[in-house]
Amino acid sequence: MKNTIYTKTASAALCLAAAASLASCGLPLKQPVYTAPSTAPAPATEATEAPATTPAATEDTDAVSTGNPYEGFIDGFKKAVNEKQGAWYYGPDVDSSSVSDDTAGIPATEILGDSFSYILYDMDKDGTDELFIGGEVTDQGEPRINIFGVVTVADGKYKIIASGWERSELTYLGGTSFYEAGSSGANLHGASLYAYNSSKKSLDLICSIEYVTKEDSTTSIELFEGENGKIKSNVASAKDKEAETKFEQAKKDASKDKNELLGKEWTKVSFK
Repeated sequence: MKNTIYTKTASAALCLAAAASLASCGLPLKQPVYTAPSTAPAPATEATEAPATTPAATEDTDAVSTGNPYEGFIDGFKKAVNEKQGAWYYGPDVDSSSVSDDTAGIPATEILGDSFSYILYDMDKDGTDELFIGGEVTDQGEPRINIFGVVTVADGKYKIIASGWERSELTYLGGTSFYEAGSSGANLHGASLYAYNSSKKSLDLICSIEYVTKEDSTTSIELFEGENGKIKSNVASAKDKEAETKFEQAKKDASKDKNELLGKEWTKVSFK
């Protein structure tokens, strides 16, 4: 799992063959740069937050008139889903058949339903809003921010920071922290914690925990630490109960900042 929970394990060609192939692909949290067309928007200078009185999404009926710096990315996303261009969306005018296997993409299949929601939020307080595609859900008891994609603008270029889907769920914890939980089959499960690196415009791995069910039905649990944004070593730093205790403490530490997206109003966009 240390190599599959944040690294795509099947080729992009297989993932693009059919939506059903998503079940065999681990979604990456790599941070490649997507170069937007020359007309790519300049970063927003001031974040505009929707009222915090309700988490319900409002309908986006005219994206062009909003002044949204991500309108080109959003319009391209709608087109990719409607025209069934592939299982992943990498940005407007990107040929999905030519991207590398570790390129981060946003799922563009029927798992999203007939619409999606987004919000603009400056998570690192650098004056540039990030685009969050996802929404607030309560499917695990407590409200959380489920993420399908996070995009930023760097030097006039769109860049997908991270993405998640139903087999590799990505949750925004608040501040610059993210939690990912997923599997690579019935016997291999795991979770990872990440912190957004504002200078690199990417996610840095904090740590990852791996659960492997063996043939004798016992389960091994191993913790792997991050260093300089990536996995430090393939040798586990802790095992079993110690590994779980350290990971839970790391998750608590990553969740210490207030999650300002909880209760916020997201903009709903129809694929129709």
